[in-house]
Amino acid sequence: MLISVRSVLQIILGIVLACLALEAVLQVMDQTNYDRFANDPHTGLLLYKPDIAFTAAGECYTNTVRTNSLGLHGDEPPPQRKKTDEFRIVLVGSSFVEATQVSIPDLISTKLANLLNAQSNKKYTYEVIPIGFSGNGTYLDSQYFLAYGAPLKPDLVINLTTDYDHSRAEPGASYADEKGNLIMQKPVLQNESLTADIKGLLRKSKLAMNLFYRFTELKADASADISSANSGNSDAAKQWAADAEIFKAYDKAVRSVQAQFMVTSWATPESGTSTALALHEELSQAAQQDDFAYQDLAPTISVQEAKTGISASFNCDAHWSAAGHSYAAQALYDYLTTHPSLLRKS
Repeated sequence: MLISVRSVLQIILGIVLACLALEAVLQVMDQTNYDRFANDPHTGLLLYKPDIAFTAAGECYTNTVRTNSLGLHGDEPPPQRKKTDEFRIVLVGSSFVEATQVSIPDLISTKLANLLNAQSNKKYTYEVIPIGFSGNGTYLDSQYFLAYGAPLKPDLVINLTTDYDHSRAEPGASYADEKGNLIMQKPVLQNESLTADIKGLLRKSKLAMNLFYRFTELKADASADISSANSGNSDAAKQWAADAEIFKAYDKAVRSVQAQFMVTSWATPESGTSTALALHEELSQAAQQDDFAYQDLAPTISVQEAKTGISASFNCDAHWSAAGHSYAAQALYDYLTTHPSLLRKS
């Protein structure tokens, strides 16, 4: 039996009214500010709007996030002109560096700076600058370094790599040109302004953003399941090869600004033993091949958890709590102070 045009219109009208009603409810009940993002007009990279505050909430935490002039969660970065007695560390990564779950004083970057500056025999004043954005993979980590870390004239660049960052590598993609230079994201062009306007409008709709984040979570879960299922096959090998290509070019880019490069890793508890071992082994191999420093945070963090009886992660979230950031900062501090060549200027 054919449905009449009138019936179709009634169904469409019913859906529209239901969506409007749900939008009205979410505008009241959902306190999340989805209109906090902006694309950098020069690079196309996604950031938060600069110098704003918004609430990040989970089942077991609520935090007021404050962005700096770069549009990143963290203290205001120092001016590009560097003092002679200043040593700058740029800490790059995804959600574990961004860390919207905790306040700025509790960030790994803040705590590491405090530890380094508390040394009685310190040679420099240390600045630790976080360049982190949630959802980034290894390649995007390198792009955020090029765009926002390199201009700050760092002396040491540390990339915090997790199993999430690795899972976002794309096997078969080329990340560097024929000279080994990282390929930067293209700028947003003028004729893309309509797209940007549409995205800005959608970010004001809490229904649209809720649907988008649910889709993103489902997609991420599916990717994780595929990655786990393929952990021993050629796809996994291609993915590690892609990461190795990125790190080789990333290391070259860091050295080109007269800085040293280091990678530190953290395998989330939900990643599984085989993934944690692979992350450690593959990064160790890449570090050895390209001659950059590498540290696994897990041993020190595990000791701290056993000593205090407090988990590094939230019980409702895989990300670090304030305690986890303290453990990770201590692990980095211990490594850096036992490898003093990393704390010397080139």
